[in-house]
Amino acid sequence: KLTLVPGSLRTPTAGSEYSLKVRPTADVVDDVVAALTVASPKASPGQSVNVVKLEFVHESPQAAKAFLVKLMQGYLGQRQGWKTEKASAVETFVTNQLQNMRESLDSSERKLAEYKKTSGMVVLGDEAKSMIDQLGHFEEQRVAVRLQVSALRDMQSPCARPRGECP
Repeated sequence: KLTLVPGSLRTPTAGSEYSLKVRPTADVVDDVVAALTVASPKASPGQSVNVVKLEFVHESPQAAKAFLVKLMQGYLGQRQGWKTEKASAVETFVTNQLQNMRESLDSSERKLAEYKKTSGMVVLGDEAKSMIDQLGHFEEQRVAVRLQVSALRDMQSPCARPRGECP
C-alpha cells in the first residue's frame, strides 16, 4: 500500500501516474555511499574539527536536500541520545556516591554517639567553653587579689608595732 502526501513544493494531483522503483537495500546503501562526500578542514595538531562538509549528488536537488536534512537530523538525534545517556549514567553514579557517603556519615555518627555513651566523655558546646574560660579568668583574678591582700596584711603587721620598730 502506498500513500502520497503533499510535498514541500506541490501536492499530488488527482489522476496523476507515478512509477515506483523498488531495489534491494544493499544496492541503495552502496549508491548512497558512492554519492555522499564527507570532507573536513585540516585541523591543527591537538585541535578537533567541529565542522564537516557534506555533499550528496542526486538527479533531484530536492531529494538530495531532503536526504542530507534527514541524515543530519538522525546524526544530531543520535548524539543527543548519547549525551542524554551519558548524563543519566553520571547522574546515577553521583547519586549512588552521595547515598553511600550519607550512609557512611550516619554510621560514623551512630558509632561516635555510642562511644560517648560508653566512655562517659562529655563534649562541650561553644557556649559552655566560653563560660569555662570566663570562670577560669575570674579565678585567676580572685587568686591575684588574695595574693595582694595577703601581701598587704604582711606589710601591715610590722607597721602596727610602735613607731620606731617599723622597718
